[in-house]
Amino acid sequence: MSHASIRLILWSLPRLGACAVGLCSGLVSAAASAAEEPAPDAVAAHDAPDAAPHPQTSPKGSTQSPWDYSGEIGVPKLASDDFKLVGGGEVGYHKETWGIAAELAFASYATSSDQAFNSTSRNSFGIDGEWALSEPHAPTQLSLQGELKYASYATVYIPIDPNAGDLLSEFSGMSRLSALLGVERQVDPMFALLGAVGVGFQNESYSASSDSGIEASTSGSARFLGRVGADYALMPGTVSLRLRSELSYASVTRTQFAVNTDDLAAAPTPESFKLIEANNRLFGDLEMASFAGIVPSVFVGLDVFAMTGDAGSTSTLIPLAGVGLSNW
Repeated sequence: MSHASIRLILWSLPRLGACAVGLCSGLVSAAASAAEEPAPDAVAAHDAPDAAPHPQTSPKGSTQSPWDYSGEIGVPKLASDDFKLVGGGEVGYHKETWGIAAELAFASYATSSDQAFNSTSRNSFGIDGEWALSEPHAPTQLSLQGELKYASYATVYIPIDPNAGDLLSEFSGMSRLSALLGVERQVDPMFALLGAVGVGFQNESYSASSDSGIEASTSGSARFLGRVGADYALMPGTVSLRLRSELSYASVTRTQFAVNTDDLAAAPTPESFKLIEANNRLFGDLEMASFAGIVPSVFVGLDVFAMTGDAGSTSTLIPLAGVGLSNW
């Protein structure tokens, strides 16, 4: 290699190094500028208006409405083997911290023995109110509940044995006012427990008639209530279970005004009895068959009716099954 070529290479190296350094600096600066500039999609997303929030949904997947409604109808297995229907319905409105509902219900009881047969029809209607005592999204919710209801019991006593007394028809109408403290615990997203205890006052208007006389009375007494329940998403979005049980107890003393049809003699007669009622239902909510926010259900149940007192005692267990609809 000639001396001229060597001198040309030595002269070019510093200039090539300077050019390389300048090119690297330029690439770094360009990369930094590109990183600082937002991408077109990001600019479009930033400039676009906020998207509408997703609607709130209930655990069953329907759009949450402030209106609640449910209904059920079933067939009980009575001791008399008579065909009867039991059921009821409820329509309510709720906000985040309070709710109110109107309800009605009807049921039938029957007992039989070697001496007599009893058949009772029970009808009730009323309004319920609830006020939350806890934060809306707390896992444990406390509430104050109030009820104003009217229940009627129409009973026919049919003697089978000649010594079992007269044919008797009686009617009891009870106005009831109750207050309860309720609690609901969301154990996990699939399981919740409910309960309530309370006390109330009831006023009874009673009348009875038979071949031998008529009776009438009014009386007041305390009434005690307890409720338990559970919700379980057995197969989320397909089938869920609901358990509801209610127990009530009252001790009633009637001062009956009796008139004997033979001599028209009238005399007040005190009579005391204890009344126990229990209603138990296990619902299977068929969420996979829901339509327009309405969920069909099937249920089985067991009702208990027991009354003991000065005039004797009677009790019966009533198994039942039926179907229902709700938006809960």
